[in-house]
Amino acid sequence: MKEHRPSFIGAASGAAKTRALRWKKRNPTMAKKATKKPAVDKKSKAAVSEAEAVQDQKSAEDALHYRLEFEKFITSISTNFINLAPEQIDNGITVALGLLGEFTKTDRSYVLLFDKAGENLERTHEWCAIGIESLSEQYRSVNASAFPWLVGKLHKQQTVHFTDVESLPPEAKAEKKAFKEQKVRSLINVPVVSGGSLRGIIGLESVLAEKPWTRDTGTLLKMAGEIFSSALERKRVEEELAYERDLLHTLMDNLPDTIYFKDTQSRFTRINKAQAKTLGIQNPAAAISKTDFDFFVHDHARIAFAEEQEIMKTGRALINKIEKVGRPDGNFTWFTATKVPIFDKNNNIVGTVGVSRDITKMKQFEDELQKAKNELEIRVAERTADLKKANERLETRISQLDFLNSTSFEIAQLIQIDELLPAILRTFASRFPHSQASICKAKKGAFKCVNATGDLNTDAGREASEQALSIFLRTELQRTIIVENWSQDPRLVQYNWPNLEDLPCYAAIPLLADNKCLAVVQIFTTPEYLELYEQEQTVLTTLAAHAATCLSNAIHYQELGEKARLDGELDAARSIQRRFTPQYKPQIPHVNVKGVYYPAYEVGGDYLDYFKTDAGDWVVVIADVCGKGIPAALLMTMLRSTFRVEGRDETSAKQLLCAVNDFMTLNLDDRSFVTALCLIIKADGSSMSYARAGHPMLLRLSSTGEPPLPVITNGLALGLVSDAAKFKAMMDEVNVDLKKGDRFLIYTDGLIDAANPERNSYGIQRVNDVLARDRDSDADGMIAVLMDDIKKFTRGAAYHDDLTILALQVTE
Repeated sequence: MKEHRPSFIGAASGAAKTRALRWKKRNPTMAKKATKKPAVDKKSKAAVSEAEAVQDQKSAEDALHYRLEFEKFITSISTNFINLAPEQIDNGITVALGLLGEFTKTDRSYVLLFDKAGENLERTHEWCAIGIESLSEQYRSVNASAFPWLVGKLHKQQTVHFTDVESLPPEAKAEKKAFKEQKVRSLINVPVVSGGSLRGIIGLESVLAEKPWTRDTGTLLKMAGEIFSSALERKRVEEELAYERDLLHTLMDNLPDTIYFKDTQSRFTRINKAQAKTLGIQNPAAAISKTDFDFFVHDHARIAFAEEQEIMKTGRALINKIEKVGRPDGNFTWFTATKVPIFDKNNNIVGTVGVSRDITKMKQFEDELQKAKNELEIRVAERTADLKKANERLETRISQLDFLNSTSFEIAQLIQIDELLPAILRTFASRFPHSQASICKAKKGAFKCVNATGDLNTDAGREASEQALSIFLRTELQRTIIVENWSQDPRLVQYNWPNLEDLPCYAAIPLLADNKCLAVVQIFTTPEYLELYEQEQTVLTTLAAHAATCLSNAIHYQELGEKARLDGELDAARSIQRRFTPQYKPQIPHVNVKGVYYPAYEVGGDYLDYFKTDAGDWVVVIADVCGKGIPAALLMTMLRSTFRVEGRDETSAKQLLCAVNDFMTLNLDDRSFVTALCLIIKADGSSMSYARAGHPMLLRLSSTGEPPLPVITNGLALGLVSDAAKFKAMMDEVNVDLKKGDRFLIYTDGLIDAANPERNSYGIQRVNDVLARDRDSDADGMIAVLMDDIKKFTRGAAYHDDLTILALQVTE
């Protein structure tokens, strides 16, 4: 800021001295009195008068000095802004604000301008005295509607000022609050007007002390605002002009069309890059003052010169003229040219501007199109002859389509397999005059002949039909097999074909659905058929595909009937098994229990149960039957009944498992077994008896915050040992005290064996990690957290084993 100050202040120093001398000449008496000292020997009254005169002279000199400084300040600001370049205007305003603040001895000066929408005031320029906080960051932009009184005054082009912020009127409540937040004590604001419209504010603020404002201060601000407004408007106009120039340059430099300006002598005054490339020069400036004669053949340059002179003479433009331009190197280029006259501000023609577009490729395309048209006419003639032959083939195709339509409709109406297969055989046989045929249905890796015609409709013919297909079964039954003479084919001659010597041609046509052979039609016909086979091949292939679809639907329909019966039985089994799993929460004092069971199939072999004994204790059992599906479900049903019968008056988990094992060994075969875990919780919820038979161990989560730990016991799976004493000796029993905050988890293998799409198992370590992170959940929360984590891990993969979990939480 300081480096600009001399240009503002020093420029008018000589003028100020000159004005002071002029004042002294106009007031000689007062000037003399200003230097005369009062005599000590005069009277007191004369001394006072002389002192007053001196004081008046000093006041006049001060006023004169201020006025001189005022004029000098305004003159220097105005002069400086006249000479400022547009990019220096913002800095010039900031410098001027500093000088304005120092001149008026205020703490802060600033300019606020409305944004384009006229809704916000932007603090675009600011000066602060040393030690005064800047508001440019905190109050960079404020909404004008937040200051209705102030903005209303400014819109009326009134000056707003106050010496004490407390003196603001009641209607300036919002402004008063804002000024206090900004620590403003005194303020003067003058509207900045441009074109009769309010553009912003120029203002002075006092922060450290109250400051009265003079009329000269308001005048000074208005004049500074006018200077700033003019400068900003000039900057805006210059920026818009620069933007338009940039747009024009961008357009000129990037258009693929050639653009060129010429004077009245058809000399280039400006061209774009595309025109420079056309002229064969690197720098567009190299074409300035040159003519077409410097770049094109004489004939083209002469014609172009005459056209441009005519345009300037008549004022009529030349629009989209197609011309062939010759180059000195002998090549030709096709262009469309548009040329218009250029007028000056007095409407005099001072040159031309032209735009040309290279259409050489388009002309080449036109030539190629004409060539293609000629070739097309030749091909049309050839095609006419081909169409005649195609018409003959079409008639044959129509006949074939009629056949396919009628026969396909016939076999599509049949849904019973025993009716459909004979109909398919009749359809194929109808395309083979003088033939015998059979149809064999695929069944468990072999074929069964279900229908035949002629001599093939005998026991020997049916047997030979079935045997013949076995040699093609693995390799060739994905396509039609044609044998010109079966009696000379070692694969077929070995079978006992009845009376087929006069039908030597053999065909085996597979009926395929989803790449699976459902049936095969075998046909014996005359040698003449081979000549027709190429023509008939499409018909036979289409017929085979449709017949296979109909047969597949019939098989599916038959399977649906069987499946419906099985589904009914499975629904009943699923309903029964669902009723076996408790759907309520056991009301055990101080113990909260939550269990879930998800079978991998319609029915499963996992067993989850809890029931109350005659003594009031609660038996909690979880078991996993070897196997899955219906067999496992049947064993689970038997296991449930055994536990409930044996556990009615039992208090020992070990004794209960031994009793169940005695019964199950009588009903399990050598390959079947059951893992089980049993808890018997005291009626008062204080402790529980725990034993397990080959099942995953009970997990305990202590209330003290220790990691999950298994409660270790030994025990053999149910059904593996028939010797009761040996089974009992191999089993441990643990009595577990139930303390407030303790949590327990029991589960089947389906939890830790749950797999993701990459076939990685969930694992006990992940179970422990999940439970260790979740220390505050109750029994329901433990199950929810585990199931959410399992779903994230498996990512939708199906369970391959039943999944059963039970959580137990000790409350009060």
